[in-house]
Amino acid sequence: MNIRIAATCLLAIIAIPVVAQADESASRCAECTVGATTQFSAGSAGSPNLITFGYDGRLWFSDNALGVIKAMTTGGTVTQYALPAGASPNDLTPGADHRVWFADVTRNKISAITTSGVLSEYAIPTQQSIPLGVALGRDGNVWFTEDLGNKVGKITPAGVITEYPLPSPNSFPAFIVGDLSGNQWVAEQGRNAILKVTSAGVMTETALAGVADGPGQLALGIDGNVWFTTVAGVAKITSAGVVTAYPVPGSTGLVDITTGPDGALWATDPGSDTVFRITTSGAVTSFAVGEGFGLNGITLLLALDFGCDAAPLSLWATKSGSNSIAKIRVAGCDH
Repeated sequence: MNIRIAATCLLAIIAIPVVAQADESASRCAECTVGATTQFSAGSAGSPNLITFGYDGRLWFSDNALGVIKAMTTGGTVTQYALPAGASPNDLTPGADHRVWFADVTRNKISAITTSGVLSEYAIPTQQSIPLGVALGRDGNVWFTEDLGNKVGKITPAGVITEYPLPSPNSFPAFIVGDLSGNQWVAEQGRNAILKVTSAGVMTETALAGVADGPGQLALGIDGNVWFTTVAGVAKITSAGVVTAYPVPGSTGLVDITTGPDGALWATDPGSDTVFRITTSGAVTSFAVGEGFGLNGITLLLALDFGCDAAPLSLWATKSGSNSIAKIRVAGCDH
């Protein structure tokens, strides 16, 4: 099945059709085990950080140690794309224009790279803003956080940037995710809060005190809620701002989170090199992720077909300490 992803589709990759297709493939699959991992070298010795998927069917990830962007096929072939001196790529997202967009922290830019490696850079108006998180909005723009700038910004595919000051000082907005209604949700680490931003820039802040602490990475759940990592596990926030926390026993500090094709949330724990599966009802299962160490970013790969070894049955994670990419089996298969 060929898939050409539109901007609105990208925010709905967790919807039922993906799950259904994965289930349909299961009866055709060979032997496999949920939680099984396969590891691939991440190329030139470095430190792979956060990861996303591209329209070309490859995994795209940032490498802070080398200051480059890399892309890997599902077969393990890695291509490295050089960036200007001093670059520090961080979070990434596919854009509506089929480019991969990322935050360049130290150079204070939001950048985009084509699947053939052509780079475009856009300077953020606020100096030394420290851009950290990026996310595609339903409006087709890429939204981003400014950690020191205390702002949220959006950039059009043409490179036009609009900035929105946050309602509270010293919020230190870190990561960001979009929902299906066109809102952006931001982890305010300085205020221990979650910020909702409409496409027009209207903001609503929800304090987490007494419920959860230390909001980190966020993901849109199949239940329509926004899920995020916390010091003690994960939490979710509804569109109405109701927060529920779920402990994750055995975790030493979750770093990244994504929704898997099975409808559960999957989160990485670099301290134990474990990936945790959390259902939308809060049930937790853990899986050790192979050899090496430094488990970090995690992503779903929306594949072009649903064959026996199809990517929708797996998630992909970076291992910064061992310079590798781990493929994690999410859905089991039957003969």
